[in-house]
Amino acid sequence: MSSHIREDVPIRCRLYSYRDSTYSLELFSPPSAWMIKKASGILKGSPAPGWEVFGDISLPALYEIAKIKLEMDSNLKHLTHE
Repeated sequence: MSSHIREDVPIRCRLYSYRDSTYSLELFSPPSAWMIKKASGILKGSPAPGWEVFGDISLPALYEIAKIKLEMDSNLKHLTHE
């Protein structure tokens, strides 16, 4: 189940525990902010969001992030990337 997950990538998850001592784990894609910072090569966001540009990201990188989000997040299954 977790063989495709890299150690340095933050993964959001939802853990459900049941009365019969079983559980289920739902994994989500990494946070969008983390993916954008990684693609633009910055360590943290702008100190003045909306006023100061802190990094650039290419359109193909943004498209790949959108594809990953659409594939992994069940909340976004109704959207398309085209």
